Amino acid sequence: MMSMSGGWDGSGCLVAAELALEQINNRTDILADYELKMLWNDTQVSLINRLKNLC
Repeated sequence: MMSMSGGWDGSGCLVAAELALEQINNRTDILADYELKMLWNDTQVSLINRLKNLC
């Protein structure tokens, strides 16, 4: 979970996470036969939203 709105722009974190997943998924020597995927949610810099989305 990362904030994409609510006073803090985490879009750079999203790009970095996507790049990391792409790099890992393209390598055959790391987690062979697996594909990592990312599910993200905008927490809006809110503790309540972060906790609610964990359930």
